[in-house]
Amino acid sequence: MKRILLRMVRPTEGLEVTSNRIQRKKLYQASEASDRVSRVLDKLIQARLVRLTEGDTPDDVQVEVAHEALIRNWPRLVNWLEDERVNIRQRLRLTIAAEEWKARGGDRSTLLRGALLKDAQKYEDLSDLEKDFILHSRRAELNNRRLILTSVTGVFLALAGLTIYYQRVNANTRTQVEQALLNTVSNVAVSNILEEHAKAVNAVSFSPNGKILATASGDKTVKLWDTATGQVIKTLSGHTDSVNGASFSPDGKMLATASGDNTVRLWRLDYDNLLRQGCVFMDEYFKTNPDDADAEISNMCRAVSH
Repeated sequence: MKRILLRMVRPTEGLEVTSNRIQRKKLYQASEASDRVSRVLDKLIQARLVRLTEGDTPDDVQVEVAHEALIRNWPRLVNWLEDERVNIRQRLRLTIAAEEWKARGGDRSTLLRGALLKDAQKYEDLSDLEKDFILHSRRAELNNRRLILTSVTGVFLALAGLTIYYQRVNANTRTQVEQALLNTVSNVAVSNILEEHAKAVNAVSFSPNGKILATASGDKTVKLWDTATGQVIKTLSGHTDSVNGASFSPDGKMLATASGDNTVRLWRLDYDNLLRQGCVFMDEYFKTNPDDADAEISNMCRAVSH
């Protein structure tokens, strides 16, 4: 009963709360027996605590708290409202956002992202529209991450190519190139923040094909990341002091790492094997998060397995 009644109130910007008329069908959710919800609603209607308004079709039937005075004077409802006031506002914002997305014909600019998307996924009493809205928001955010990561990779490759030219130009031109590079990098938004190292990251290096990023850290390890997913493929351990540099060979099959332990280590990389490990991880991830399934990644992994 608590969940049903709280969906029928709308908090204002201040401390006031008003009645919120809602479609009856939106009060049903997959995790709760429909007949139980119907029994509770029917009892509230019979007790004249809730008012039912018929529509042109069964889907248009609406319900609301029968009297505004109930919201202010029914002790049980007042106590529930005090405990849930913030959650009610957040939940209502999700409903309004989903309806606006539908009204604008699925406009991508209205989709959720970041913390708002994360908060929206915690609710269990989602309508079909809200579920669809969150699904499209998650897919858009995943696509944005991949697109921006690709852009960042392109910028680094461009920087590497320009280094040779940079060394040959005069001081005046060098300043102009430097400014252009700064402008380019500043226009790239941060997509993924890779946070697996226990200490500071001292150096990074992209493989020649741009599919792997190596990061050298003060935690004495080097991590290899899949640039498409932002996931760790493998952690290279062996140095006994901070790793301060890393560099791929031109064919991408070797990685050299330099450490404060006075050694340089050469690591032989089997990219196909590393990719298969990454595909195993993504396969397990997609099994538990089917809405995030990505056809391009799945096709790539199937090709690697053959």
